[in-house]
Amino acid sequence: IIITVIVLSVMSISCSTQDDGVFEKENINVSELLSNKYNLERIDNQTANYSKKNFKNIENYQFKDNKNQQIIILQNIQNTNQYLVIKGELDKFGFSVSKEILVDYELNNEKDGIVKFNDLQNNRGFISNFIGGKPIDKDITNLNTNYQLKKSSLCQREGDETFKECFDRESDEFQDDFISTVAYITNPTIPLLIASLCTC
Repeated sequence: IIITVIVLSVMSISCSTQDDGVFEKENINVSELLSNKYNLERIDNQTANYSKKNFKNIENYQFKDNKNQQIIILQNIQNTNQYLVIKGELDKFGFSVSKEILVDYELNNEKDGIVKFNDLQNNRGFISNFIGGKPIDKDITNLNTNYQLKKSSLCQREGDETFKECFDRESDEFQDDFISTVAYITNPTIPLLIASLCTC
């Protein structure tokens, strides 16, 4: 019976044919996972109107408890393995950017390789080794660990954690069950959002 349940679970997760760079999206309700784990809800692209040359808007999220706090995910038009994650807040003047994170996926078809995370405003970031679409080591090359922490509702960093330490911990915590692990491996949105939640 257990084997049948596992086989049926795996069969129910079918890949789409859409090109999302090195990732293929699975038919998993990522919005529900993000809502449960981070209190984020997906919004339409017109609600969070933000554009950047050579990038297209692919997904937008807002914090449920403060709908003015938003995360916008853009994908490079020419390099589909490069994303720009914008974190900011709507105010009376429009959308104010608090963080811009450039993420480069350099992964092969098996999703092995490296992912580079760069906080463009502070010129800081790190490189993470991935195997099978998941970060594999805690010995990540830190480009700079001198972060000033500030508390906000879209901040997942604890104590004096670095960007890298928060990313590792949050990635591990997100993958607490089979569905969450499959979602993490197959949806670039999740590591991108975790990276934005760890830049405070």
